[in-house]
Amino acid sequence: MARQKQRIADLEKLFVEMQKRFEENVAGVVAAVRDRELRAQMEKTARRKLQDVRGEAKEELNAAVAQTISESQQDLGIRLETLDKVSVESLQPGVKVRVRGFSKPVILRRVEGSAAEIEAGPLRMKVAVEEITGVEGEAQGKAPVQPSKRENITVSSQPSEGGATGEINVIGLTV
Repeated sequence: MARQKQRIADLEKLFVEMQKRFEENVAGVVAAVRDRELRAQMEKTARRKLQDVRGEAKEELNAAVAQTISESQQDLGIRLETLDKVSVESLQPGVKVRVRGFSKPVILRRVEGSAAEIEAGPLRMKVAVEEITGVEGEAQGKAPVQPSKRENITVSSQPSEGGATGEINVIGLTV
């Protein structure tokens, strides 16, 4: 009986020891997970701050370049165009407008909110209304094409015997 009690006491000690080691292991794993989460969160925050700093540096660089160009143009005696904002009411479809970045006036097609559709030769593109620096003149919209009058063409129709199919076959034909 004493031997059984001793054996039970030894097993209880072993159990307590194993339970203690298990709890230490669990605590270690939890701490490692927290460290990883904290490290990941810190890396994420650092990436965001780095992107913000890069963005600010890029803006400062662009401002410095614009300032340098402006100063160099003034030193050379080049007059800068006034970049006053054009009122949206003066922007009518078909007028020629000056757009920042274009050397020649372009034709305004339409204004939708804060964007304007312009036509520069064969290209059509959208630009911000703030990019429009001036209005050149009257509407230059394309005049509708008048069909030419031909007096020697006649058209006649006759009901067909087979009935109409409501279909036109244009395969191989050109317009």
